[in-house]
Amino acid sequence: MFAFVGSRTTVERKARGEGLSVYAVLPSGTWELRHVLRGLTNPSYLALSRAADRLYAVHGDGESVSAFAVARDGAVSLLGTRATEGLNPVHLLIHEHARSLLVANYATGSLARLPIRADGTLGCVDQRLELPGQTGPHRTQQTGSHPHQVVLDPTGDRVIVPDKGLDRVFVVAVGRDDGRLALTPDGPPPGREGAGPRHAIFDRSGTILFVANELDSTVTRFAYEAGSGRLLPLEVVSTLPPSCLKTSHAAGIALTPCGRWLYVSNRGDDSIAVPDSFGEARAPCLAFAPANVGRRWQVSARECRLERDHEQHGDAPDRVDGGGLLQPCRLTVSDTAAD
Repeated sequence: MFAFVGSRTTVERKARGEGLSVYAVLPSGTWELRHVLRGLTNPSYLALSRAADRLYAVHGDGESVSAFAVARDGAVSLLGTRATEGLNPVHLLIHEHARSLLVANYATGSLARLPIRADGTLGCVDQRLELPGQTGPHRTQQTGSHPHQVVLDPTGDRVIVPDKGLDRVFVVAVGRDDGRLALTPDGPPPGREGAGPRHAIFDRSGTILFVANELDSTVTRFAYEAGSGRLLPLEVVSTLPPSCLKTSHAAGIALTPCGRWLYVSNRGDDSIAVPDSFGEARAPCLAFAPANVGRRWQVSARECRLERDHEQHGDAPDRVDGGGLLQPCRLTVSDTAAD
């Protein structure tokens, strides 16, 4: 099994990344560096094809997305780069039945669709959907529409797009015949001013959507109607401990494979909130684990482990115990590439 790791590479980001790295994940759990593709600018978010033979990366702070071929030994080679017709692409999603790559252009407030050809290369943008609405009250972080993520819904017929700039969570329909993108008729549900929706995740049933709100450090639980694509806000919980007096922003959100434990990272407070998945107890948060948190989290399906994605440098993962709390665990990484 291989792990593909993007990075920030620019001086403006105070970054240390070298490009796109490929690690072999050994049975022992050790990550062994096998390949590094250098010369790329901020290959940040990645998406791997279902066949694991093509990889796609947005170039953060830029205006392009790249396609890569993946060899049997995990080595990646550039197939080509396309403009996203927007600035600062921050997230991407491979939509299988539409044979398209969907990209969130954060700075210019649009969702771009690029066709994926039979050989895995990308065509030019053939649709750009702009997200309408009133900007939030934050003077610097909400200057326009700022879509931050593209999440596939359980039916595959729609995608969820949290918009940090408009304080809205959009539901976008994807045409089954032509793959065309369209806003759903009901429009986004009302949101709290200044919340700044950033990232979202569905629960195992596909009927509940959790959204991490960056600017007011909260998480919102929505009911999701798969038939209509409607979102119904149910409740909002803070991700910060009562003792936090410093500036902090919610970032990544993750759910354990069993669906019981939800995690939201706080950048500034440097902690991970562990809400009770909004069960019947409705406890605001069970715990706050201190951590050098990153932008994104992922729960390992093989082990109950949270692995962090850092902009500048790495850190050890955390193991989830039986009560949902986090315990640091050791991850061995060999950083000497074979090539």
